[in-house]
Amino acid sequence: LLLLRGDSRHHSDAVRLMREHLGVQAVLLEGALADALLPSTDAAEGIPAAPGPSLGCLERGLPLGLATAATVEAPKPGDVVSDAAISRWIRTTCEAVEVGLINYLNVGVRVMWAAPDGAWKQQALLRPRCKVSITGHGCISWQNTFLGHSFELRPEDPAASAPVSFTVQHAGVVS
Repeated sequence: LLLLRGDSRHHSDAVRLMREHLGVQAVLLEGALADALLPSTDAAEGIPAAPGPSLGCLERGLPLGLATAATVEAPKPGDVVSDAAISRWIRTTCEAVEVGLINYLNVGVRVMWAAPDGAWKQQALLRPRCKVSITGHGCISWQNTFLGHSFELRPEDPAASAPVSFTVQHAGVVS
């Protein structure tokens, strides 16, 4: 969820453009809520300053009522000086997640990801028969990825199970 500092009279078009142009959900924050969630770094150090960052992001699934400045990721000054830089910051910060994949089948499973050109590329091979443990002995794979990224889990023996496709919607574990 992208958070934008502004007032609804002047900045509602920015929320619409973020959704239409960048494909992200955005919320416009005003007043005390904006000050609480997007504080100035100078003000945090006790130095009076202009209002803080004009945008930030909140991890998907965290209720806005539980949000604090510590749960909001905001860009450093100068990081988002163009549309391309904003898009890149959203992709690498707001949409970045980690997904754990666990194989409980009696056969190995290939983890495939959808490359930008549409081709499926192998990312990992999960060993068979996972017993839950910290290391997973090769049957668990942690993937750094982003929201909207598509994966397919393909058993090495097609008779064992049909392939499973999924699109990343949040951080989590797939088994």
